[in-house]
Amino acid sequence: MTISFVGNFLTDDIWKRAHIQFLAADRAAEPKDAAWGLWDEDPQAIASVQDPLDQPLAAKLAGHRGVAVIVLGSYAPKPVGGTALLGLTESGEPEPLTFATAGDVRAWRERNPGGRFAVKVGVQAYRDMRHPGFLVEILTHELAAHVEPFVDFLNAEDILPGIATLASEEEQHAELHTGNARYRLIGASYLERFPEEGSGPEFCVRMQMDTAANATLPPGIGLVPARHRGDPFDQAGRGDSV
Repeated sequence: MTISFVGNFLTDDIWKRAHIQFLAADRAAEPKDAAWGLWDEDPQAIASVQDPLDQPLAAKLAGHRGVAVIVLGSYAPKPVGGTALLGLTESGEPEPLTFATAGDVRAWRERNPGGRFAVKVGVQAYRDMRHPGFLVEILTHELAAHVEPFVDFLNAEDILPGIATLASEEEQHAELHTGNARYRLIGASYLERFPEEGSGPEFCVRMQMDTAANATLPPGIGLVPARHRGDPFDQAGRGDSV
């Protein structure tokens, strides 16, 4: 249906820059990306990774007729992200589905044949935030690790109901560590396109601070050293409602 960026993404210059930079780095996979080690040289492996990346993430999320994605930027004492899943009945009444299993979502759809879904993504950071790269990493984490799997699940259910699976937050974080292809594609593209201080380096600073996910970039991409590693904190995933 739609993807909307609201809150600080509309009012704060740093957040506006982060939004623009994210969209600039968000693109479909290209053959040259093989140099980043996103996939093996085996043709079947290439197809299995490239197919889900055949369009930019924002366009893909906006394209599902039954899902509205709302990304809210706001100030907070610590930079964190969170994604909440909601089922919207025909009357518009929201029902929380953040921790729903595939079976739970199927059951909800059966009970609400005219219902829709909303995914609310929260991106929070310091009031005096000066580095867009910090925000881009949080945004990439939430959309790639937590929102895209939900949209993939619904797409699969539309084609062949009852077969698709929906990973838990822990499983989604584990994939960020072992190699979420979308996160790696956007991250590598971002570091390549915006290597200047405050962008690429700050993306890596935020990534290395997030000890809940321990996300990784492609092996072909040099990791920009973090400026600091003190006081690590966990970034909330699907369970941090907004």
